[in-house]
Amino acid sequence: EVVRIRSCSGGRCSSCTATIVGKRTILSAGHCMANGSEIQFMIDQREYKAKCQHHPLYPDGEDIDMALCTTAQDMDVKAAHVSKSGPSLKETVTLIGYGCTKEDGAGGNDGILRVGEAPVIQLPKDTVRQLSAFSFKKWLRTGHRFDHGSARRKYSSATKPGRAAFH
Repeated sequence: EVVRIRSCSGGRCSSCTATIVGKRTILSAGHCMANGSEIQFMIDQREYKAKCQHHPLYPDGEDIDMALCTTAQDMDVKAAHVSKSGPSLKETVTLIGYGCTKEDGAGGNDGILRVGEAPVIQLPKDTVRQLSAFSFKKWLRTGHRFDHGSARRKYSSATKPGRAAFH
């Protein structure tokens, strides 16, 4: 399940895409909210709030633009399966998101979920080294739990077909 999240900080509000990856856990991009902040989102007319934590290597690890957000109550939806490995070079991936409707990264935030496909033209250079330098399991033990798999990557909102994405 993909949801549109809303984050407010310093009198400004923004929205981004997030993927439900556990009964109480969603995964989004770290740039979408301040570290430690609360976000809001809706599922079937029910409002949820979640507290978000950036990945410890963000923002220094540019390719690790991730945040895990935890709700106080279970969400009544099926969690997405998050791949343990990323896509291959030249592989066609499905992109899903509410933002970035222009090539310069602007636009979006109009509440329309967009889905498209694109080939992977470049893989992040340092992601494997950066992720291996920090234990993902340790990050998850800080209070975040997944029901399915682990979130190990961010490839510009790209995932293999049939897998959810975020931006």
